[in-house]
Amino acid sequence: MTGASNARAAPPGCVVRAGRWTVHLCTPDEALHWVVDVEGRLLAGHVDGLHHRVGLDATVVARTPGLRGAARRLPPAEGDAVLAAAAGALRVVAEDLARGAVPLQLDHEAPPDAERARVADLLRRAADRAARPEDERAAFARVYRPVRVLPPDCAQALVAQLTEGCSYGRCSFCTLYAGVPFRIKPPAAFAAHLEDVAALLGQGAALRARLFLGDANALLAPMPSLLQALGALRARFPEAARGGVDAFVDVFSGRGRTADELRALRDAGLRRLTVGLESGHPPLLAWLRKPVVPEAVMGLVDRARRAGLDVGVTVLVGAGGREFDRAHVEDTAQVVRDMRLGPRDLVLLSPLVVDAASEYARRAARAGVRALAPDEQEAQADRLRAALSGGRWRVSRYDLERFVY
Repeated sequence: MTGASNARAAPPGCVVRAGRWTVHLCTPDEALHWVVDVEGRLLAGHVDGLHHRVGLDATVVARTPGLRGAARRLPPAEGDAVLAAAAGALRVVAEDLARGAVPLQLDHEAPPDAERARVADLLRRAADRAARPEDERAAFARVYRPVRVLPPDCAQALVAQLTEGCSYGRCSFCTLYAGVPFRIKPPAAFAAHLEDVAALLGQGAALRARLFLGDANALLAPMPSLLQALGALRARFPEAARGGVDAFVDVFSGRGRTADELRALRDAGLRRLTVGLESGHPPLLAWLRKPVVPEAVMGLVDRARRAGLDVGVTVLVGAGGREFDRAHVEDTAQVVRDMRLGPRDLVLLSPLVVDAASEYARRAARAGVRALAPDEQEAQADRLRAALSGGRWRVSRYDLERFVY
């Protein structure tokens, strides 16, 4: 990539492919491939054998190719270097494109000369943005609290934060919302937030195929606030609303929602709820300080499905290390199978990521709980997947290490 940034001409064979909402620049062997949106925002790239995803806040996650490729969230200095190199490549290609030295392929009807000028200008703007990641971070921070995680098929959803943080925040394994006080936005603040989201995304909002009502447990908001928020969200972003609205829920906030209330939320646009089971083994849940029993999660899932909602159920892979390994797999598989999920429901296998400063790490050290090695964690995921095979539901990987918004 460094060579591309210092080049005086585009790489041999480089082609620019332009659509209405994205532009790709790539070489025939895919050794170099960057994607920008219609606002000139860098979205993703493949270079030096690694795939990179770029968040709205200029965070970069790099991973090796393949379903199980290792992923790493780059420190700001390292991520900024990747973006700076991309900026150099974008500038070179923009100038070569403008003078006709790089071919332009269009996937829509448009005057070629006008499109060549438009796309060259877009690539210049993308280069300028990639060279100033601090501006992207500042713009993001004015609109969002950090978006720590989304279900895998919602990674490109348009997120609106009705709530911020987590109302519980004491699970030993989770540090996602550390330092973020929980609050529910009042209607006026939420309406202003939606306008800020629209301004941040600009025309790039067209790439968002569904909506996500955040943060960790938006269903804790009072029903009138929830219904109003869903209506405002769908009215402000009608195109993304066609894919429905997803949300996280925990049993503490979901316990009081009756099937009738959940049905009203479905009628207001809610599509799917994702709930953290984490494990079907009660002693492990207690050790994780997860204040729930499997039966409570099963009850919430049953009410959601009777209300016509799709369901996602998350399971921690590697939780409790070797000491809980067998019981965790056996009991979790049984609980999930007893939920009788349907073909639109998901079981999300999430590899445990332990923060060295977390309560989980301290408790594991005190108790002598031995963590699963990476290959053992993968083996546990395979055993869970095998134990859950044959059902109508879908099983998917849910990897925090790969996530960036």
